[in-house]
Amino acid sequence: MITPPRGSEVSGATMTSLSEAFVEAGWVSTVDAESLMVDAPASELTGEPLSPQSPGDVTAYPMPQASPLSAEGIEQIETLRDQSADVAEVLPATSSASRWGPVLDSLYSTRWRQDSSQWMAPLSDVESQVDEVLTGVSITPTTVNFLADEGQIQVTITNDLPVDLQNLNLTLNPGNGRLRILEEPTEPLSIGANSRASVHFRAEAIAGGQVPINAFLSTPRGTVLGSEETISVRVQPTGDWIYWVLGILGGGILILGLARLGRRPKRFDDSDQGDTSAAKALDSPEAPTDQPKDSA
Repeated sequence: MITPPRGSEVSGATMTSLSEAFVEAGWVSTVDAESLMVDAPASELTGEPLSPQSPGDVTAYPMPQASPLSAEGIEQIETLRDQSADVAEVLPATSSASRWGPVLDSLYSTRWRQDSSQWMAPLSDVESQVDEVLTGVSITPTTVNFLADEGQIQVTITNDLPVDLQNLNLTLNPGNGRLRILEEPTEPLSIGANSRASVHFRAEAIAGGQVPINAFLSTPRGTVLGSEETISVRVQPTGDWIYWVLGILGGGILILGLARLGRRPKRFDDSDQGDTSAAKALDSPEAPTDQPKDSA
């Protein structure tokens, strides 16, 4: 029997030439199938049940490698797919995030049957890039003195990634009721690559004291970027005391001005200067005196 390799296309003329050459080969002897059946040794039935190893030698069935597409592996792929699709919404369309989906799809390919040891490589690459984005942006923790009844507070955001970020949401949660946030940033935030951005929000002081504000960034689907940071606000509302202070300061300035005015030396006008010169002439020893007249 001549058996060509699987997938080969052999013409009829080629098969005829092979058959003729096979018959003419001196080291080949031809027999028919019937003679093989006659010459085969007879099998004796013992009536005993077959052993588990009976359908052939186990070496004829090599143990296949464990498939990477286990239930755990598939769950890992799909979990990373959801997370990467969420993170991709804050990255530009031209970034590597556009290739994360096709790379994860390729993990279902039959190519990994030949080398399952490399199956984790593309999965780890996508996972590391997603983690880099999740940890590459942060909020700077600060301490703020809020000396007003109402005003703005600044939050600084740092982007350590080499790509721009967009569609960021900022969430602010005061730790107690001493401070109330009036206006949070409603528009999605954007920040350039390797840069910082300042975001302002309006707040109102309710009572004096320390207020921790928990702040964090998230994607449009709610995945938290970076870690939650605390902005410490020292609240001191002005209230009525500011008017008392301003009144006291104004009164002090008025009294000081009057005191300085009272110490200023007296000034004389021109008429007073004439009288003064006459008085000085009278007091002078050279001034003329009245002489008695000689009697005739």
